[in-house]
Amino acid sequence: MMTRGSGAGARPGAEHQQPILATIRERIVNMNRICFLAKLLILALPAMAQAELPEPAEPAADNSYIGGRMARLVESMDWQEGKLALLVVDLDSPLTLYAHQAEELMQPGSLVQLVTAAAALDRLGPDFRFVTELGLSTAAEPVDKTLTGSLVIRSDGDPSISSQYLGLGPAGKLLDEWAQVVRGLGVRKLEGDIVADARAFDGQPLAAGWPVELLGAASLPSISAVNFNHNALDIEWQSGRREGREAECRIFPAISGYLFFANHVKLAREAKRPRIYRRMEQGNLISVEGDLGLRQRANDRAAIEEPGRFFAEALKARLAERKVEVTGRATSSAFVAPEEVPSMERVLARRESPPLTELLAFMLRHDSALEAETILKAMGARRDGRPGSFDGGAREIHDYVGRGLRLAQAGRVQLDGSGRSSLNRITPRQLAEVMRRALGQPSGGIYQNLLPEAGEDGILAGRLAGDGDGASAPVRAVAASAAGVEGLAGIAQMGEGRRALFVFIVNDSLLPIAKLSRQIDQLALELTGTDRALDEGL
Repeated sequence: MMTRGSGAGARPGAEHQQPILATIRERIVNMNRICFLAKLLILALPAMAQAELPEPAEPAADNSYIGGRMARLVESMDWQEGKLALLVVDLDSPLTLYAHQAEELMQPGSLVQLVTAAAALDRLGPDFRFVTELGLSTAAEPVDKTLTGSLVIRSDGDPSISSQYLGLGPAGKLLDEWAQVVRGLGVRKLEGDIVADARAFDGQPLAAGWPVELLGAASLPSISAVNFNHNALDIEWQSGRREGREAECRIFPAISGYLFFANHVKLAREAKRPRIYRRMEQGNLISVEGDLGLRQRANDRAAIEEPGRFFAEALKARLAERKVEVTGRATSSAFVAPEEVPSMERVLARRESPPLTELLAFMLRHDSALEAETILKAMGARRDGRPGSFDGGAREIHDYVGRGLRLAQAGRVQLDGSGRSSLNRITPRQLAEVMRRALGQPSGGIYQNLLPEAGEDGILAGRLAGDGDGASAPVRAVAASAAGVEGLAGIAQMGEGRRALFVFIVNDSLLPIAKLSRQIDQLALELTGTDRALDEGL
């Protein structure tokens, strides 16, 4: 029997060639695989360039001293059916110090203003200013002290013409200055209208998801390109001595025939009912109910309906006081067809707002929706070249977070700039990374200094006091407090030069707000090493 390779015609050494051939074939196959993978890699490079860098691995909470302390503190607290999500990271390294449901999408309330502020510094610039102008629709001169034409107020969203910035006197003084400008033209009678041209923004005064049941509350102003006095009335209550009687008040600006104010506030020995303002959905009928203590004074604010007309009415009333008659109406572009809005042929006065940094500082310190939303719409207007809108501004913020900061946005939703919308969603991880990367931008130092300091006037007044000695903890933060939302986010000094960036959010807790905020404050104090009894004041 002949075996393969042993008979006639068999090649010498064939039995040694077979392993070599097999090896060659294997190498060819491997080379083909490598070439195929290389092609895939080359094709994937453009996408990889846009991909997110992997997040650092999150160490277990008990791997760090601060993590263990935070874990024990969180476990000791009762959140009364509320959901707590939080993240603490070392600001100067990629180390996560403690995380608890940090990837949960939460309703953040006004903590989204931290995102709005970061985007505005990048897209508008720290020195951006709004502009408001007063002008005439005619270049003609008055005849016998009578001028035929309209006064026009035009603005691109300035929120700062307000007693909140200027004080009651100066806010009224601006009206006086403008009235004097008109009188200085020799005008004693204007045969025309006063029109607020608010077309720099769209006509949407409220964002999707805003709590319309709070209409009339100063915290929920209508948003317009023409704004006056934070689009709210200042109400000064003057108490008497007889319990049960109606309290008296003074209103700024006083505009007869424009506002209908239903006062149901009663004098009480103990003021148990808070004063709550409500406004009809359409129209300026504002009612208030509640108590005022005997021999006490108080100051409140109530939001009006249409800001442009509000400004025009206030100016018309002041002109009347200065003996300038306006025969037409006070109105705004919200109430007339676009072709009926008079053009501005002659500028009489021009006012610039404070720089963006000052507006953002006020926004974060006082949780002011007007600054947040006018800045949001201004970003949208610059992006689209169209009237500013909630949608345009939200898309600009989305672009800043995704393309500018290169952050993943899965599930993140931001529909407004102030956080009033109940539809906003963000995770503590996402918010912390926006803050971290914003702090690393060229404007990072400005961004950090915008954060209110513990104990500062505004949303942190009376909060975050350490060791019971009245001194404030070394914390810069923004607080959120709304229906179903309580939160705190910022930077805490941990000692030895180390800083922690933290985000705490609680949704749907049944705890009283005062107790809930104290518990959240305790979490921040723990980061600073401030020792307080956990049940102190709780």
